[in-house]
Amino acid sequence: MVPQVSIEFDKVEMARLIDNLDKTADSCGLTVQWLIWDCARVAANNCIKYTAPWAGGQKAGNAKSQRSTGEAAITYDLVGKKGGSEGSRKGLLGFLTAEMTLYEEFNGGEKLPNFNLVKLKSGAVYLVDKNFALPGASSAELQRIHLANRTANGRVSTAGQKDRKVGRWKAKHKYFAPEGVVRGYVKSVQNRVGKLKAGWLVAARHFAGKTGGKVNSSAWIDRHGDSGTYNDTVQRTGNGTAVLTNTPAHRMAIRPSFEPFINRLTNKYLDSLGIPGRFEKIAARFRAGQSKAEAVKS
Repeated sequence: MVPQVSIEFDKVEMARLIDNLDKTADSCGLTVQWLIWDCARVAANNCIKYTAPWAGGQKAGNAKSQRSTGEAAITYDLVGKKGGSEGSRKGLLGFLTAEMTLYEEFNGGEKLPNFNLVKLKSGAVYLVDKNFALPGASSAELQRIHLANRTANGRVSTAGQKDRKVGRWKAKHKYFAPEGVVRGYVKSVQNRVGKLKAGWLVAARHFAGKTGGKVNSSAWIDRHGDSGTYNDTVQRTGNGTAVLTNTPAHRMAIRPSFEPFINRLTNKYLDSLGIPGRFEKIAARFRAGQSKAEAVKS
């Protein structure tokens, strides 16, 4: 299912607002169409803000702290956490470094027919599944492995990542590749942080263009270009629909509870328009973008 946000309003509140628009049409020149467009813009901005990543997993936004959390999650998924507890993520990829010797011709006999032996300069040894030892791996091969181990929400599955005890050796359940190749791949994935947020930009820019309002984003989101789609059939009377659609590949990371949450924020924005000063500012922005600021009775 493609994540969408259909802008819905509290019917009682909407009736009250339409009545107020009728009463103030001559002085303010607002239309219900324009108001719904502006609500769609606000909803799109909130979609950008509240889509992952959140700073520390707790604070929404489009700042550096949100970007850093997204990058850290990728590092954690792909290479794990050094010195982590037994229950923490081990990471999908391991480093083949200069201090390691990979014995690809290791013959462990009948008990260890499918393992390579890895020996550190310290003398410590461990086993790596032959299929997981990749001394000649490319970034493209690591990408294939990564995609094969991702879940629907874009994160790496932890299934089967625990080390195993085989005889007197510890068997590592990671894909081992040259350190430089692994770090380069991790960096390339980190560069994608913000792509899910950018999935709302097309809708945000469309509705902002209709109302002269702002799009709230950041350079690390904008770098992915405008993506996503929208549906706008709103008429001057207010009939029709405004739909925002997110399209990036890992869009399933957006939870079903997201749409009602955004709609609650949108209705809260509508409520705030009842403040006289705020209402006049909205009306002034409407008039500034119209050649004929004529409201339509609905």
